[in-house]
Amino acid sequence: MELRQLEYVVVLSEELNFRRAADRLSVAQSALSQQVQRLERELGVRLFSRSTHHVRLTPAGDAFLREARQVLAAVARARTAARVGATGELTLCIGDGAIDTMPVIAEEIRRRHPSVVVHEVDGSPLEQRRMFAEGRLDLGFGHPHDQAPLGRDLEATLLRLEPVGVFVPASHPYADRASLRPADLAGQPLLFPPRDRFPEYHAFLVQILGANGVRADPYTGSAQSLGNAMNVVARGDAVLCGPELTNLRPSVVWRPLHPVPAWRTSLVRLRRAANPMALTAWQVALDVARERGWLAEPVIAPGDQPIVD
Repeated sequence: MELRQLEYVVVLSEELNFRRAADRLSVAQSALSQQVQRLERELGVRLFSRSTHHVRLTPAGDAFLREARQVLAAVARARTAARVGATGELTLCIGDGAIDTMPVIAEEIRRRHPSVVVHEVDGSPLEQRRMFAEGRLDLGFGHPHDQAPLGRDLEATLLRLEPVGVFVPASHPYADRASLRPADLAGQPLLFPPRDRFPEYHAFLVQILGANGVRADPYTGSAQSLGNAMNVVARGDAVLCGPELTNLRPSVVWRPLHPVPAWRTSLVRLRRAANPMALTAWQVALDVARERGWLAEPVIAPGDQPIVD
């Protein structure tokens, strides 16, 4: 059964004349007749009774017509939704917690759907929850380390696993090493993120330190953004744990930790999004994760493993 056969039945039921129906459909009258007969053979019933001068719907044809109209209406709605989604607007969050992840997704969305207007906003996972609740966000990110539940209105899926390392100033002795151990953080002024804004990152660092028996020496100051944190590291006031950054300033270097802890980033959206582009963007993000191997467990090269004293 094909969509065009349903269309043929609907038009023929309205015209009750093969010639006029064929003219409306811009097909040959013989082609219309053949398609209707083929559909009737497939269904095993007569949809139309035909005589020399009249064409009428049979009871089976009348029942079939009601369902055919619904199917065609659903197809029309799907086509409209697709067109709106392909030319609509999308708001996604690009924050410090996914600074090397969400911009890649935004770029791919623009490449695949150049007619879509993409709005980029900043916000922590906690702030994003408020944006979702207020209808100001279509796609965001979170972290499974987050202690706060997502809530029934949101859903998430794992998007990326990244190796965690340590940011140190280029003049720091650790800058000459290929990798570091968690124990190397002992005695170092460690910059923690603000717990009220980034509870998931704070809990993640505490987990790493505790699992390795490391007593942290917290940096007494604070930094409200990743840019500010890098300023603190560049001055030599503290070191910072986190995944590697693509665009890192020359005054700061990153060295992986071994064993390798994985920083997990999830993709987040509303379960019942009003914006049809949200579902399209969600699929684009999953495609990017698969193509770039973002879900592979991070490992450290044997030659980069620290030497145990």
